[in-house]
Amino acid sequence: MAEQAWNIKCSWHEDLPDSPKQLDTGGYLLAPFRACLTNDTLEIELIIDVIDGTPDCTSYRVTPLDGAGLLYRTTEVTRGVKIRDLMAEALSLSVWEQQGEVAGLATSVELIEAVKGSVRRRREPMTDEKLREFASAYRQKFIPGKAAEFAESQGYSERQMYRRKKTAQERGFLTEGE
Repeated sequence: MAEQAWNIKCSWHEDLPDSPKQLDTGGYLLAPFRACLTNDTLEIELIIDVIDGTPDCTSYRVTPLDGAGLLYRTTEVTRGVKIRDLMAEALSLSVWEQQGEVAGLATSVELIEAVKGSVRRRREPMTDEKLREFASAYRQKFIPGKAAEFAESQGYSERQMYRRKKTAQERGFLTEGE
């Protein structure tokens, strides 16, 4: 899918009580805030907050603008839209920095890139130790047909749980039948 051009507008509303929140990368955000991103076919609304010093998308809503039903576009949307990239672009327009006695929108390229990079950061690597712990918990607590409940009990999404299971099988910590 070709790269799409997005129009980005960020706003703060009374229904989202914002406050300055420090980022681990430097700078701060008035968060939570709403970012509305549109292109020719979609409108995506992100609610972005700061959790433990890191920007996080706490919710999003996708609305088709071209009259096509979203139900039929799910695969296209999930393959063609990278929420983390859109969030990084919205953050680049919203991060603040202290400049002497005055606070204002960030102008430092280094700060903006650091904030964007914190969102695009790769997943934490799955070490053998973590996979052994996962495999042990999986053997003890997993109940067929209850994948979502098991994943939640371990602090993962269902997708993350299946990714860990597959990696544990590939590295020999779980067998194919488990």
